[in-house]
Amino acid sequence: MSETEHCCKVGAVAEAYRLSPGVSDESFDEQLANRWRGANGYPEASVRDLVTWMNTHLLRTCYTEHGRRTLEPHLESDYEVLRDETHEDHHAVLSDLAADGIDGDEVRGDFVSPATMYRHLTGCLDVEKEPVERDATQTLRNTLSYVENTAETHIGDLLSAWENEGAVPDATTADVAVRFYLECPTCSKQTDIRTVYRRGYVCDTHLSRDSAPPAEK
Repeated sequence: MSETEHCCKVGAVAEAYRLSPGVSDESFDEQLANRWRGANGYPEASVRDLVTWMNTHLLRTCYTEHGRRTLEPHLESDYEVLRDETHEDHHAVLSDLAADGIDGDEVRGDFVSPATMYRHLTGCLDVEKEPVERDATQTLRNTLSYVENTAETHIGDLLSAWENEGAVPDATTADVAVRFYLECPTCSKQTDIRTVYRRGYVCDTHLSRDSAPPAEK
């Protein structure tokens, strides 16, 4: 893969696989920088975290285009096997990928390394990572935002797979909105998780500071 028209391998791979940040408005490079610095609602990530995130994103995109399963456990397992040539299942996974028209060795060659990612962040993007003091509340909010963004990305991938296999035509034209709700085990009342955190209870009748704990079933 030629890097002459790109800043480095990270840029070349991102364009070749059309990697996108999902449903957000930021660019792929902006999301890399934000994830590394722990900005814009993302929990702070290490360089190795970013490498794993980008490489599995690459693999997920490739699988989606070829109609393969993109469930997280399956994807993570294949990634770990592909990146380790000494793994006992390495050749079996390569053969399985070949059956779906995927060159596993080529995909593995497109994986980026921690050193390459670090050079991209500090050299190509000129990002500086400085220690940032965060209060506990902001950290919790960032974690929740990250979980919501991750869920939206996975749902977007699922819609792409459904659309590609013809199960749900034009599935990707739908807007994805992820909301998490907590349910009272006694009365089944549901409340948005952000509202729960803001007011300090799930159910004012059964799960508040002043109420007795729910009876065991």
